[in-house]
Amino acid sequence: MSLREEFQDEWKDYAEGKQIKLLDGLYKYVEPITAIQLKKGDKVGAGWVGEGSYGFDFTEILGVYALDAVMEHKRLPHHIHHTVREALESIDARGLNSIDTREHSVRLLCKALEEASEVGDWYYVFNGRFCRGSGANPLTFFKIAKL
Repeated sequence: MSLREEFQDEWKDYAEGKQIKLLDGLYKYVEPITAIQLKKGDKVGAGWVGEGSYGFDFTEILGVYALDAVMEHKRLPHHIHHTVREALESIDARGLNSIDTREHSVRLLCKALEEASEVGDWYYVFNGRFCRGSGANPLTFFKIAKL
């Protein structure tokens, strides 16, 4: 079985009711969500397949920012947007595919819901998709809700 097939099997398990144990309790899969629909307060599973491994991160979206706006104004908190759409509008981008990564970057500010409640901007846009890690592993998202 390929990594992609293993990933899809685990995704299917979540969609069929497999519970997700996180720091503050049990969660369940709700529905898939596209990256453009992500907004502050969403709790999501972010699935990825990389070279030699796959996995799921479970995070809460704290906000979205456009990196060029941050660099230009040097005041990060003032430029945290509530939605991906708002961040894209701030840099006159029509969609994730229209971002020139040499000049702009849109990042998700997230709080980990697993082992440690770290906050970071691990997810960034590359080639029109939110990715994670140095291997630019594309992400697929689904909403989760507490049981």
